[in-house]
This record gives sequence, C-alpha cells and structure tokens, in this order.
Amino acid sequence: MDRIDLFIEVPSLKYEKLVAKDSENLSEKIREKVEAARQIQRERFSGTKISTNSEMPLKKIEKYCQIDLKSQDLLRKYVNSGKLSARGYHRVLKVARTIADLEGAEKISFDNLAEALMYRIKED
Repeated sequence: MDRIDLFIEVPSLKYEKLVAKDSENLSEKIREKVEAARQIQRERFSGTKISTNSEMPLKKIEKYCQIDLKSQDLLRKYVNSGKLSARGYHRVLKVARTIADLEGAEKISFDNLAEALMYRIKED
C-alpha cells in the first residue's frame, strides 16, 4: 500500500448525472486545470529528466515541497503515530505539491497538505 499515492472511494452515479449537459462543462474545466498544472510542472523541471511531481527525487522534494510549521506539525503527528511511513511522507508532499499546482499556488498550503493526507490515510 506504500507504493500507491491516492486512495479514493468513488460513489456510483445516477444515469441523469452521467448524461447531464453540465458534466461536459465540468470535464472541460477540470481538463484545463490539469493542463495548467502540467505546464507549471514542465516549467519547474525544465532542463531535467523529470516531467511530473510524482517523479521528484528527495532533493527536489526538499526544494519544491516546503511547508509551514502548522503543516509540519500535522505530518509529524501522522508519522509518529505510525499511520505514515517515510515513503508515504514523501508521497504526501508530492501530492500536496500537485494540489497546489492545480490551484495555481506557488506554495503548498496547510489545506493542500491536509487534502493530500486525506487521500493517503485510510481510517478504520
């Protein structure tokens, strides 16, 4: 499980939601956000063999995934409780960086980190 970045439960859709006209507009908006985030990553890693945040080695994580003290405290809680391994810790940071990129944010916010943890941590 340590090698999987996201765990998300997806509820089933009703037919009406699936064929609704506004779903096309939503899909287009999501596609545009993803393309913009990918462009940010291409620029960030230009001149390297890296093309996405998921490929970042430790040195790049240290450079591009800096977080504030409140976020550090949250991560410390999860690591010290055993809910997050060293590998999981770095994966959460990369996912948080991607969430920030999707928002067009230069820095990872506490909310970005909390969202990344939400995708990672499976509560029983």
